[in-house]
Amino acid sequence: MTPRSFALLALLIAAAVVTWIAATSESERTASSGITTNVESGYYVLDAVIFGSNELGEPRYEIHAKEARQRDSAAPIEMLGIEVRYTAIQEPTWQITAARAELDPTSRDLAMSGDVVARRADDALAKTMDLRTDTLLFKPNIEQIETEATVSFRVGASTLTALGMRASLPKDTIRLNSNVRGQYVP
Repeated sequence: MTPRSFALLALLIAAAVVTWIAATSESERTASSGITTNVESGYYVLDAVIFGSNELGEPRYEIHAKEARQRDSAAPIEMLGIEVRYTAIQEPTWQITAARAELDPTSRDLAMSGDVVARRADDALAKTMDLRTDTLLFKPNIEQIETEATVSFRVGASTLTALGMRASLPKDTIRLNSNVRGQYVP
């Protein structure tokens, strides 16, 4: 082998080694950048509806949300534009609206916040009740709503405020916690 051929062969081997090293480091950079890329799992839904029933399978409530998102299966379901409609046979209908809510995936409790309004409709307009508060927890498993926040009620011309309350939806009863003040108009 002539010195010139040997130099050409060495140059070709060096070029092949440099090309191999460059290709290997590029694929390692691509692989490592794929590992660090954050891909968000979960889902996002518009106009979501959740239906609930009692132990006999009778419809009890519907939860409507303009937007719903769950980042992963263990995280709460975040909702915007909430409307809950609770209906049972021979019981008044409750309609609850809120700006946002979180639905716990294990307990199914719905923690609502932001301009919460609950209305218990009654055939007699004088018995229709509006309840307003900043936060409200809807517990569908025991058919109850509750809050520790300040609550204002209006039934007909009567008004009432209290600090905290608990309402049993099927029994149609409300228990006020403390600082109850109001004006009853017969």
